[in-house]
Amino acid sequence: MYNLLETNLGDNELREKKRILLTGTCLILRYPEILKDFMKKFNSPAHKHICLETYHMDQVGYKLTLMIRYSSIEELTILTIDGSPHCLQLHYLAEDQRKFYPNLKINHFVIEKGTVHEIESKAVKISRHLHKVQKLISP
Repeated sequence: MYNLLETNLGDNELREKKRILLTGTCLILRYPEILKDFMKKFNSPAHKHICLETYHMDQVGYKLTLMIRYSSIEELTILTIDGSPHCLQLHYLAEDQRKFYPNLKINHFVIEKGTVHEIESKAVKISRHLHKVQKLISP
């Protein structure tokens, strides 16, 4: 597993597997068993990690967009800690990829207190717009 920004765009593992599991860096130490299960569940994708407390999301998004193109990535799975505003940005970056790669399969998962929850793309999109969230919670 390597830091996303330290991975070559045309890395052999990426080109061979055509699938990326992108996680927040903190997840590696906090939930190693969940990470191990995900690697099995998604047939050992290329695992990359990044911490958006350290790197700006624009830098990460640019790298991710080029990586998908150069390595012909077909599936992107995001696994983060729920409630982290930094990790949430990884889900936003994944959804932004749809604009460039409409056939890219994207999976969203978050971990809350040791439990994994699958998140629909629609939930990620709505969370970007506070007025929509307000309408959902207002009586």
